[in-house]
Amino acid sequence: MTKLELIDITQSYREAGRKLLAIRDINLTVKNGEFLTIIGPSGSGKTTLLEVIAGLQQPDHGQVLIDGAVAHHRRGQMAYMLQQDALLPWRTVIDNVVLGPEIQGQGRRQAKQRARELLPLFGLEGFADSFPAQLSGGMRQRAAFLRTFLTERDILLLDEPFGALDALTRRDLQAWLLDVWQHFEHTVIFVTHDVEEAIYLSDRVIVLSPRPGQIVEAFDIPFGRPRHETVELFSPEMIALESELFHALKG
Repeated sequence: MTKLELIDITQSYREAGRKLLAIRDINLTVKNGEFLTIIGPSGSGKTTLLEVIAGLQQPDHGQVLIDGAVAHHRRGQMAYMLQQDALLPWRTVIDNVVLGPEIQGQGRRQAKQRARELLPLFGLEGFADSFPAQLSGGMRQRAAFLRTFLTERDILLLDEPFGALDALTRRDLQAWLLDVWQHFEHTVIFVTHDVEEAIYLSDRVIVLSPRPGQIVEAFDIPFGRPRHETVELFSPEMIALESELFHALKG
């Protein structure tokens, strides 16, 4: 079943008085529960595309459909997580993660109860009353993920959430994210520059061209679920697929 559909999406912005195309003629269908990753060169419009999907920008041309219906007012219908965790330093972990439900007008008490139930799954058990400065980078990202999940939206837009982490922490969080995703079965649209990360996490990977970003190729990932890192990452199939993706990125 189709969860999200983009039809002929084109978006531009103005720079120094000039109109510059960011993305052009994007057509994309995302299945319900799919983990889709977008990769492309720097400046290819990956974040612009996420912002259009989220309703933070309205496209110059084209339509966004959710569950088969044109969605003109999309802001707030999806959970959107940026690369930086954006945790408020004066709030504890538990008060940070319930910020989304608070903004949505949900009961604070109920939101905290739900958050405390999820702390173990998100690797934050025992840290509810800690402040962001007391957490490692990986734990901060887990807290940011929990805040994103607590908005209870079934489409998650994740813009390079592991980009600022060291390699070992990044690998741990990739495996953890797959476990959480399989637990909740959200539809995920994930942006990264990392080809290996894209393959390891995804059901499908789309490649954008340099600006203006257009979809130049789409790859179905042949590995089953659950993913076993030690098998896939060093397999001949993985290496061959990485080579194809790098070739697509180079145009």
